[in-house]
Formats: sequence, C-alpha cells, structure tokens
Amino acid sequence: MEMSRAETERLDRLTGAGEGSGGGLPLPDLFSAFLVELLDNGPATTAKLAAIAADKLEFKTSRVMEAWGSWAALTDDVLWQMHARGIIRHSAETWELGRRFAAGKRLVMVPKRPGMNRNAIGVTVYGRDERDRREEAAEAQMTATEMAGKLYPGGPGIRPVSRGQVEQIRESLPSAGHLYPVLVDRHGHILDGKHRKAADPDWPEKLIRSADDDLAALAVARAANSGQPLPPKVAAMIDKLLGDSRAVQDAQRERIRAALLENPELSHNAISKRLGYSGPSRQVNETCAELISLGLISGCGHRMTEDGKQAPGPKPPARRAPPSKVTPALRDEIAGLVDDGKPVSRTGLAAKHGVGESAVQDEHIRAKARAEALAEVQASAPASAERSTQPEPTPELPSAPGTDDTPDVLAAIATLRHDMKKMLDCWNGQSPDRETELQRWQHIRAMADRAIAALRI
Repeated sequence: MEMSRAETERLDRLTGAGEGSGGGLPLPDLFSAFLVELLDNGPATTAKLAAIAADKLEFKTSRVMEAWGSWAALTDDVLWQMHARGIIRHSAETWELGRRFAAGKRLVMVPKRPGMNRNAIGVTVYGRDERDRREEAAEAQMTATEMAGKLYPGGPGIRPVSRGQVEQIRESLPSAGHLYPVLVDRHGHILDGKHRKAADPDWPEKLIRSADDDLAALAVARAANSGQPLPPKVAAMIDKLLGDSRAVQDAQRERIRAALLENPELSHNAISKRLGYSGPSRQVNETCAELISLGLISGCGHRMTEDGKQAPGPKPPARRAPPSKVTPALRDEIAGLVDDGKPVSRTGLAAKHGVGESAVQDEHIRAKARAEALAEVQASAPASAERSTQPEPTPELPSAPGTDDTPDVLAAIATLRHDMKKMLDCWNGQSPDRETELQRWQHIRAMADRAIAALRI
C-alpha cells in the first residue's frame, strides 16, 4: 500500500532524510518509553508523553529543536507513526494501546524503505514483572562479572592469597612435585590454584570446559574452594548469585514452555528473539524436545519467522545403513522361494526382515548357487552310484593309487559328493561357524586334489 505524502514526510523527519530534518535520535528508546507508560499506567495525553520525551532525550534537546522546534511536535510524529502501525490508538484526547500491541513481541514501528532507511526500526516491550526480572538478572550478571574479574591471574581471587602457604608449596615442589593441576576456564580465570600458580607460574593447568560464563566460573571456584574458609561476605554473595541464577533459569524455562505452546508455528529462533535472548537458544530446543517427550505437542512444527516466512527446518538425521546381517528366517524364506521357482522381492523382503536390499540380493545369489550346485550333485549321483564300488556314506581313499585308477577316482568323487552334500545341507540350515566351515572346505580341497592326482596317473 502506497504511503501518503504526510506519512512519507513524517518518516523522513524521524529517520533523518531530507535537508533540515531530524534523525540521529535513539528512536527505539522513545518508542519504548511511550509504550511502557501506556502499558503500566493506561491512557495518557500528548502533553504527558511530550514531558516523558523531554526527560528521556534531554541530551538531544538541541537536535530536537533544530528539526521539530518543540517536544510536542516530535511527540506528535512518534505517536502518529505508532498509530499508523496499529500499535496505539487515539481516543478522546488521549492515547492508549492498540489492537496490534503485544507485550514481549518485537513491534516494527518504522518499516524499511529502499533508498531511505535500510533497516526497519522496532522495539520489544515487556510487562512490569518481566522488566523487574530482567533488571534483577542484569544486576546479578554485572555482580557476577565483577566477582569473576577477581579470578584473573592478576586479581586477588575469591579468598586472600597467603604468602606463607605460597612458600610452603614452593618448598615442597622438589619432593612432592605438581600434584594437582590449576583449574582454569577458556577466559583465563583461575578457578582453583592461585596459591599454586603464585608458587610456580608454569604450574600445569587443566581447562574446565563447562565453566563457559561468569556464573559457571564462580560455581566451580566456590566448589573447588569448599574445603578452605572463604570470606563470609564472598561466600554469601556467590551463593546468592548461584541461587538467583537457578531461579532465573527456572523462570526462563516456564516462559519458553508457554511461548512454545502459545505459538505452535513460530520458529525457535523467533521465540528466542521474542523472549529477549541473543541468538539461538539451547533452552528453547531442549524445552521443545521435553514437550514432545511429555506428549504436550505431537512434534516440532515451529517453522515460521516473525515476518510470516517459512524458516528452514532442522537438518534430517544422518541415515544409518540398514543391517546387512542375514537372519536365519530371511535365509530360509529366500531358499524356499528359490526352490519353488518364485520371484524374490528385494524391497519387500528387506522391509520385512529389517535389512538392506543389498543383503537380500547377496543372499538370493548364494541361494541360487546352492540350488544349482545341489541339482548338479543330485543329477550325477545315480551314475556315480552305478560305477562306484564303495558304499555310502564316506569312503576312504587308499593311501597309494593302484594299477587300476578307476576305484581311486570313484572313491574321491564319492567323498567329494558326500562332503558337498553336507556343506549344502549346512548352508540351507543355520550358517556354521567360521572354523567349522574352514575345516570342511579344506577337507573338500584335499579330496579334490587326490581325485586330480589319481586321474593324472
């Protein structure tokens, strides 16, 4: 929809386009201040909101006067711009929240305009309770960062370094050596071992990968020093920070659960941004998986961005190759189909027995080879029986060939037929162990060699 000339001029003033226009103002701060006032205290007049603008942007007074001439004029532009977006509405000389306002959701106040302002301007406003929680969390983080700073090599640590203890450690080095490494994190904090490090700057270190932020570093340092008396105020402060951190995490988890249930299509990244987290949140992913495991949602359908676009789904898990081991049931079924002359469906049998199609194909080839070999043995059996002077089952070959080679050759053939029959019977049943099969094949090869030798005499 094309904007009117008045709307275009208003946006030009707010974003600083055009000669003598404003711009250079922290507009998100002003948008947020007005919305917080309306959210906490209800409808407000233009004059009241103009006073808030003057207080909020006092350090920009000269800029505002140059571009707008008064705080009331700037306030009008800001209010009517929010009105045009449906965020607030004007009623009976006052302003109040509009139908498109939503706490905790990013609201676009100034759209992106090609050739003018390259980026859209938006804000996210939270209710009073959520703002209080965020302020407390920010204060706790600042305190944690300040205390974690004491863990750097040049800092005092969370308990005073005793020079006497440092000397004792240094004196024991020739006999005791470096018994226990100094614990450090990837930021360079010394979590445990300041005395050891003071005794020997080259003392071996161990990286604690789980200590990936200031609170985690303090938690490890607190636990590592639990056997030594910490200053009471330090111990109490760390315990409070860790307790507050767990409470904040519990509250965050509940907010994430609610957001996932209330927004079944919104992507994890969009939910993370809506809740004020920077970047993708591991907690959002973990909470979604928890809801699925509990049966509260059927699956992860969170695929839409805040702009209503389809976000790319997660990478499909790497497909595992189906097992290639042929089961006795599959072997028997394929052998039966081959014996009956029926077709073998690789796809159907693979799905039925939970193996790969290549395994079915290989077993089919083996089954046909066994059937053909068995048919050949059975076809030659009558002729061999008529000529053979040796009784079944296994005839013994003479230790040396006689003058007439016929009995020796027939005996070797009979023995080979007997051994092959045993192998085929074994294959049609359960596959023998490798050692047994190897021995049988070696015996068959010996009989074949003897038959060949007898024929060559």
